[in-house]
Amino acid sequence: MKRITKVLIIAMSLLVLLVACKGKASEAEIKAFLVSKEGTFGWQATSDPILLDFLVDGRLVIQGPDGEATLWEGKWSVAGDKLTMERTDLGKTETAIVKIEGENLILGDKTYTRFAP
Repeated sequence: MKRITKVLIIAMSLLVLLVACKGKASEAEIKAFLVSKEGTFGWQATSDPILLDFLVDGRLVIQGPDGEATLWEGKWSVAGDKLTMERTDLGKTETAIVKIEGENLILGDKTYTRFAP
């Protein structure tokens, strides 16, 4: 009976670990998610008028609140679940943990949605 209990405890622990890990996107999934889909152009947060567009080649197009009149080009990369952005508009490099919730992109405390003109 003790052996069965130990096996059940180990099995339940493994199940909990699998469920917890399943919610995390892989590095490749994050990279693919960041790049715009057909009919969309980057990401925009409701709390921030800046639009971020992640290009496949690692360039980051940053569009100001006045549309294409203000554009900057930075760079981006992903390591694990961390996104590093060279934000030339801010004159600094930012790193944030990436979370994907449905079709939303969560970077730190900001929620982004795909921009579809």
